Amino acid sequence: MKRLAFFPDVVARCVRDASPHHLTTYLMELAGQFHKYYDRYRVISDDPVVTAARLALIEAIRQVLQNGLSLLGITAPDRM
Repeated sequence: MKRLAFFPDVVARCVRDASPHHLTTYLMELAGQFHKYYDRYRVISDDPVVTAARLALIEAIRQVLQNGLSLLGITAPDRM
């Protein structure tokens, strides 16, 4: 969640510096952190509150990744 909060700052830095590499680095790090999280924790759990929180986090990550890729002019598949 902390990394998600940096997205607007990263975009602003890219605009200010006219340097998109900050965004690509941010997105790669976010994807890496998500991979580690997904590997470690079960999204669907016995606790519906925990499941809802984890699904909300995943949706937020999905949205940030989609927005970042869109800013870079990159399309991502809907499904893998």
